[in-house]
Amino acid sequence: MRLDKNKLYKNVSAKTQKNKGSKLKQIARYLHQCEVERKEADQIVRAYPELTIDDAYLIQKELVGIKLSQGGKIIGYKLAFTTRTKQRSMGISSVGFGYLFNYMKIDDGGELNLNHLIHPKAEAEIAFIIGEDLYGDVSPYEVIEATKFVAPAIEFVDSRYKDFKFDLIDVIADNFSASRFAIGADVRKPSEVDLRLSGVIFERNGIPEKTGALGAVLGNPAIAVAQLVKFLSKRGEKVKSGSIILTGSITEAIDVKEGDFIKVTICGVGEVSTFVVKK
Repeated sequence: MRLDKNKLYKNVSAKTQKNKGSKLKQIARYLHQCEVERKEADQIVRAYPELTIDDAYLIQKELVGIKLSQGGKIIGYKLAFTTRTKQRSMGISSVGFGYLFNYMKIDDGGELNLNHLIHPKAEAEIAFIIGEDLYGDVSPYEVIEATKFVAPAIEFVDSRYKDFKFDLIDVIADNFSASRFAIGADVRKPSEVDLRLSGVIFERNGIPEKTGALGAVLGNPAIAVAQLVKFLSKRGEKVKSGSIILTGSITEAIDVKEGDFIKVTICGVGEVSTFVVKK
């Protein structure tokens, strides 16, 4: 779907056109429409090169508000840029985050319907399910203490941008490509898992595609969660008990197509799987 500045401001007063907040809201509506209608979006940063990272998070906030107004419920968060390599490539030094909604969750062993998506990719992750509210300048140790359990997870990211091309501003505004995810039924207390060295096997149709270790996520995924808590605290938000946190891709993402069987196994934790269908 083409992003047309003139179309965005059709029938809007000249005074309102100058209002930055109005512009950000309309961009959020555009991104939401692209997601719902499964139409590729133009990069917003090309139309609005003046946008900042703060602006991008404001667009994301407006996008979240649209989803909430239409009956969506926030059930957690997803983290991005949780490897040093990815941070260097994006020119940043901290994690990014988006919101998870109830409609995004798939049962372990369930189906991912490609008819709901544009061009999805799968990521192998570990999920933290929080048992106590988290707020403020918390340490990774405090995150572990407040975590009820960890579980293997598959996240299916689905950038709405044309040809899967975007930059930092674009991906923040688009809720970090949040789309669908599955959490494994196998769970462990974080104290029972080596959050640095536990191995990860990412399979497609019974064949290992990628391997890695939990420590790929900032040396320990609890560090990434602590950064999320600090970031949210600056916005006056807290991570509530019961929240699901996807801590970021442990390996490179893989493409998925109809008929694929995707499985992630984390040593010492368990596995999670999803069938890819089109119906």
